[in-house]
Amino acid sequence: MDFVLKNRKTVFSLRLVLLFQLIFSSFLKAQTFTKDRFVAKNGAVVWTETIEIKDMDTPVMIETLTESLRQKHFIQLDSMQQRGVLSGIIIGHSIPKLSSARFRVDFLYESYIVAVSEIRVENRAIERELLRNQKEFMAHFSKSIQRLDEGMYRLFTIGH
Repeated sequence: MDFVLKNRKTVFSLRLVLLFQLIFSSFLKAQTFTKDRFVAKNGAVVWTETIEIKDMDTPVMIETLTESLRQKHFIQLDSMQQRGVLSGIIIGHSIPKLSSARFRVDFLYESYIVAVSEIRVENRAIERELLRNQKEFMAHFSKSIQRLDEGMYRLFTIGH
């Protein structure tokens, strides 16, 4: 009888834990939303884009983008690079309104994913420009934010 009672308590506890996991996982997902290339998660904004390049081998993509970014005086690549990942900092005013940002490029087969975080515009966090009460994006982005978006896309795009 004790075994059955303990087993019921265990089953009840497991069900309760699963219920909490379902509730909190859906709550956490509700904190992530996107608009255009901008993604906001828990009040932090990241610019992200997946760029596909057909018929270009991954090592060639890595080398081409690395050389392209090295030539830019406002890009500072991290000294330690992981295999298949390129990361660094954007410093300066090459892109309208952009003060600084951290970027990471993950290379895949015939494509790469760019994520730009810690974005500061005119020495303020971009969240102040894009988010309303840290809960949703502004209805319309300003022209300067649109130019920032286009500038980052051009910066990380490589051609054949």
